[in-house]
Amino acid sequence: MKNQVNSKKKKTAMILLIVLASIVALYLIYEFAFPTRVFFWAKSGTVEIHDSSRNGEISAELSDDDSAAVRNLLIGHWSYYDSPACGFSDENYLQFGNAKFLLGMDNCGTIQTGSKFFTLSEGENQALHTILEKYNVVWPLL
Repeated sequence: MKNQVNSKKKKTAMILLIVLASIVALYLIYEFAFPTRVFFWAKSGTVEIHDSSRNGEISAELSDDDSAAVRNLLIGHWSYYDSPACGFSDENYLQFGNAKFLLGMDNCGTIQTGSKFFTLSEGENQALHTILEKYNVVWPLL
């Protein structure tokens, strides 16, 4: 009788462990194998440039119109795990609420969000530069 109880406990524990491992594996496959869509709720943004020899120190709140324009440029892109050639610094970024977008330092149009990356089209990249030039941001951010 005691062996049957221990056997059932072991079997139950093993099943729970397999289910848990399967859930973790599925999450990791989803997170790393599939792209995610860039989305955030915040309406107003800021630009922060802190370690650029060309720009000096820039910390500015974007105007409502510029926030909306930049937001529209960023939202909807698919972000992927990648290792792009352009450099990034965690001190050169756009921020909308908790969403932080590291700017590619060499004018490549690639943006890092979390540990994933997406690339703006040439027109989108030029539009972003035009907006940020109003705040004295000059590329490359080296």
